[in-house]
Amino acid sequence: EGCHDYEISVLCKCGETTTQQTTSTIAPTTTGSQTSTTTGITTTTGQATTTGMTTTTPKVCVEGWTDWVSSHTPNLDDVMDGDYEYLNVLDYDTHFNLCGGDMSMVADIDCREINSQTPWTSTGQSDLICDTLTGF
Repeated sequence: EGCHDYEISVLCKCGETTTQQTTSTIAPTTTGSQTSTTTGITTTTGQATTTGMTTTTPKVCVEGWTDWVSSHTPNLDDVMDGDYEYLNVLDYDTHFNLCGGDMSMVADIDCREINSQTPWTSTGQSDLICDTLTGF
């Protein structure tokens, strides 16, 4: 039997600085136009099509325990495929907002098997690590 599938929850202690900001920009495209600038006056001739969008999503640290999260599912038929829930990977995953993306605010971690919700220390599997430096 392969490795069980695990999930983690982390305790966030947010402190003073609690917001990071993520900005995504789609560059505008312009076709069929000529632009000239003279003494602060811009003149555009021809047909121009411009599209562009900027989305800003603040990542806010929420004090307390996070929801249970799992970003990796092991292949249960492959005894060599283990499960992992690395904090540095979850930090950059847009589906999760662990401690506002600031892993220095992770004060504690809990890990458990997904289906049975058995604590990681009681699953009978060996060589498991669940800590605030790595994750699971």
